[in-house]
Amino acid sequence: MNAATSRDLILGAFWRDRMDCEPFLQSLRACNYAGDVVFATHETSPSRIHELHQRGVRTFPLRTFAHRVHPGGDYFRGEALKPLRTMVAPVSRFLPKHLQSRTVELFYHRVFGRFAAWRRFLEKHSSSYDRVLLTDVRDVFFQRDLFQQPFDQHLHVVQEPDKMRLRDDPANAEWFQLAGGADALARFGDCPISCAGTTYGTTRRVLEYLDKMIEHMNGALAELATHRDGDQGVHNFLLRSGQLPQARLELSFQSHVLTMHWLDSGELRWNDRNQIVNHDGSVISLLHQYDRRADVKERVIAQLA
Repeated sequence: MNAATSRDLILGAFWRDRMDCEPFLQSLRACNYAGDVVFATHETSPSRIHELHQRGVRTFPLRTFAHRVHPGGDYFRGEALKPLRTMVAPVSRFLPKHLQSRTVELFYHRVFGRFAAWRRFLEKHSSSYDRVLLTDVRDVFFQRDLFQQPFDQHLHVVQEPDKMRLRDDPANAEWFQLAGGADALARFGDCPISCAGTTYGTTRRVLEYLDKMIEHMNGALAELATHRDGDQGVHNFLLRSGQLPQARLELSFQSHVLTMHWLDSGELRWNDRNQIVNHDGSVISLLHQYDRRADVKERVIAQLA
């Protein structure tokens, strides 16, 4: 599969009307992407849903009991639901896959729940798509169509800059230990961080990945689900413990995706079109976390002018 087609799928998640998806959608349109864009939505008004539909985005609801919307804002019932997850966790991984997925979507933070929602959509529509990108939305910018490249049979996961290891960042270290147990950091703490915000591959490989993520979320420590970004701990533990045998690491400045949180402005290379490029001069298809530094964000957004 060497050319982008209408059988390509981008799966994202969108919550709260104020989430800014304009750079995501505008940059994707500028790349002449031919496939579908589908968002799992939560706490999103009918008018915003209508606007997304007008922009060509399909939507479906993320069904969660873990969040309660009230006039003062959004409330996450993480601690309140912790006893229930503690009780269910020992047996949940033995449940059928669709019930494991439903448990995560209903009772975990929506950052976890999006994986279950994506699985629910993809299982229903898997025959319609050959290749899938799972992605964050707010901080993603497309410089070219990711699907224009040849796809192999691997699951592609993105490694953050090699200078940052799992043990070096307190948040990633905590998530990883919660996902993998007390000795996880001792065993794998020197491994570089892989970002859970962009993962892609064939439909089969992505479904396998989602099943693994959801199974481990169900069986991991109940404390994990009270975190709002703990999905990355699960992602990294599965990768580093060998439970994603078909995974292929995308390295910084050597691949089609660049995760930029830990990069300084001076580490970036640009071409004369204000595009960030790899070490070999090729244009990087997808920039993730491009908005962390104001000067970089301004220059990237200038591509849309």
